[in-house]
Amino acid sequence: MEYLDGINLKQIEDKISSYEAIRVSDKALETITECTSVTRLRIEWANLTKLPDLSKLTNLTELSLSYNKIADLSQISKIKSLQTLYLTKANGENKVNLPDLNQNTNLKKLEVANSYLTSEDLKNISKLPNITSLNLSGNSIREVNNLANLTSLTYLNLENNLIRDFSPLDHLTNCTINKANQR
Repeated sequence: MEYLDGINLKQIEDKISSYEAIRVSDKALETITECTSVTRLRIEWANLTKLPDLSKLTNLTELSLSYNKIADLSQISKIKSLQTLYLTKANGENKVNLPDLNQNTNLKKLEVANSYLTSEDLKNISKLPNITSLNLSGNSIREVNNLANLTSLTYLNLENNLIRDFSPLDHLTNCTINKANQR
């Protein structure tokens, strides 16, 4: 993992997409808005507390903000090009407040494991027409009704939740569903 601090990220824009993950200060991250050619951005374990305006990252297809301390993730809804999004523990030991993802219609893979989500939070996921892979393991989900219309799913991980009735998902015959270890 690369640690980048006190740097204008525009200076290394051509390399950012190739990094497996970067750690960057909130101040250095402000310069990411100038890096419009970045396609992949993995900022993990960086103790970030806020996101800059990401709307100019029109080529960004993969974003990971896992293991940070970001309370407001609303900027994500502005990135229309996103196909893959990792938000596992994006708000540290606090509940991840999912942004409205209805505008992220290109999203195919979403991971929000171990993030204290409940059944109510699934409403923000329920209108993603192209989602094929969804990892919601290790949350506090009790009901899956809001996932029933995600007919493009091929993989759904609901391991380690509080679900008793999976029948609303019975019609998702092309989807592998991990239901193990319900608490």
